[in-house]
Amino acid sequence: MTTGAPRVWITRARPGAEATAARLSALGFTPLIDPLLEVRDLPWTANLAGVGALAFTSRNGVAAFARISGERGLPVFAVGDATAEVAAEAGFTRIESAQGDV
Repeated sequence: MTTGAPRVWITRARPGAEATAARLSALGFTPLIDPLLEVRDLPWTANLAGVGALAFTSRNGVAAFARISGERGLPVFAVGDATAEVAAEAGFTRIESAQGDV
């Protein structure tokens, strides 16, 4: 029988997994980080011809797009406030947050 703090498997991709682990540790859990996904850039050039807006579902998506494109004038729809904040930090100015209500 296992004793001690309950263990929690964190499947979130890095770097966010570390922040989740820190919060769980503070609550008395033993975090086990083993992501199911890996965030990495693909060799892609953004062709934005005809694009009227950008939709981001994660902070990682904003960061990846910002690395491959200098476009900052399109409206941005963000899944939540944290994603919207990262979009603002990346230089986007026309941002709407769904506040996680999607």
